[in-house]
Amino acid sequence: MGIGGIGVSALARLARAAGAVITGCDRKPSANAEGLAREGVGIWTGHSPDHLAGVDMVVHTGAVRPDEPELVAARAAGIEVVDRLPMLLRLAEGRRLLGVAGSHGKTTTTSFIATLLVEEGLDPSCAIGGVAQSLGGNMRAGNGDWFVAEIDESDGHIAEAACQIAVLTNVDREHFDHYADFAAIRSVFARFLSNTAHDGTVLVCADCGPAVMLAQASGKRTVTYGLSSGADYCAANVRLASAGSRFDAVGPGKTFRDLDIALPGIHLVQNAAAAVAVACILGLDEAALRRALAGCSRIGRRFETHALPRGVRMVVDYAHHPAEVAATVAAARIGNPGRVVAVFQPHRYTRTMHLGEEFGPAFAGFQPAHLEGRGGGRTRGVDDLIVLPIYAASEDQIPGVTGEVVARSARRAGVESARYVESRAEAVAELARVLAEGDTLLVLGAGDVDAVGEELRALL
Repeated sequence: MGIGGIGVSALARLARAAGAVITGCDRKPSANAEGLAREGVGIWTGHSPDHLAGVDMVVHTGAVRPDEPELVAARAAGIEVVDRLPMLLRLAEGRRLLGVAGSHGKTTTTSFIATLLVEEGLDPSCAIGGVAQSLGGNMRAGNGDWFVAEIDESDGHIAEAACQIAVLTNVDREHFDHYADFAAIRSVFARFLSNTAHDGTVLVCADCGPAVMLAQASGKRTVTYGLSSGADYCAANVRLASAGSRFDAVGPGKTFRDLDIALPGIHLVQNAAAAVAVACILGLDEAALRRALAGCSRIGRRFETHALPRGVRMVVDYAHHPAEVAATVAAARIGNPGRVVAVFQPHRYTRTMHLGEEFGPAFAGFQPAHLEGRGGGRTRGVDDLIVLPIYAASEDQIPGVTGEVVARSARRAGVESARYVESRAEAVAELARVLAEGDTLLVLGAGDVDAVGEELRALL
């Protein structure tokens, strides 16, 4: 259930590769679901108890409500019902799990590390929250000992994961639909780290104070990476460019000169440093490391760049948290003196209610705590901002919470033209009016905002 989602579609493919017969459903058609249908998976649009005939197990996304009739019927029939992350952990049984967790940067960090193990010839299985060109999709079914997985904290099941190598990119205020406060979020990450194998390693980003504190308290062997000079594996001499970045990596007794990544932004250099640390921990070949970092050139909705008519560059990014928006805006500004226009779709009413006021500074160019002062301070923000209605996911509407919360915050932070519109069609029409040659369009959000691209292309 929810087979069109990036996480559940990966599970479907992995289970199918393991010999299971797969069917699936989702509320509406999607590219992921259509791709699975072409691969021979039976797909339905919509949910119904009728889908349960002959089914031994129901795997569902966390976005499906517990009282959904299909789930209720499955439980009543005695069919095993499994949430997304527990199913991922079941698929990883018998392998050495390398799990990448954190509030931000999980997908690119997992992609770098998974590609590294592939380049080394370790034939890993992989599951990530994005489509990585270097892996041929959002999963890989390998025969090696390692299973590299993005471990999501959104629903608390992360506490069940036991890794050989547990990576923690950062810890931030997030997922207010599930967690009461920041202490609860820290607690679940602490439990994740404490589950690391007794002979395993906790690998933590040195640039995030709360993450380092949790790692040090885990009682496990801890290794640090990042942009801080005191990190065990430090990205130094960073040279940022619009097409990518180059940096040196300094580790215990070894320095890698001129490592290249084909994605722009200081935050992605930070993520790449985690792959350097993994390469050294596992004793992998330097040539494989270089190929892996340079080869992760395209990850779906992670600074995914397209050309539009009128000489407009469009960047589509999954950024839906203020820290992620700030990092993406800064990356878009590298080597770019032209105008940057953003269209943003807030994701979830709870996130907008708790963090709405923090989006304004992010669009205005202020950097998040885990990047501040580590590649330049405040950057020039966006020149224009259009905010769409909130993408609810599985949430009910909260009275008084709309995209205007974000637009108002941006105006206060200095983006004077920031405005809220009532529909995606209105935003597309407005973008067609304001975009000009040399502009960069940022399409930001975790919902269906990416549809703006093709709608705008057709209109232009």
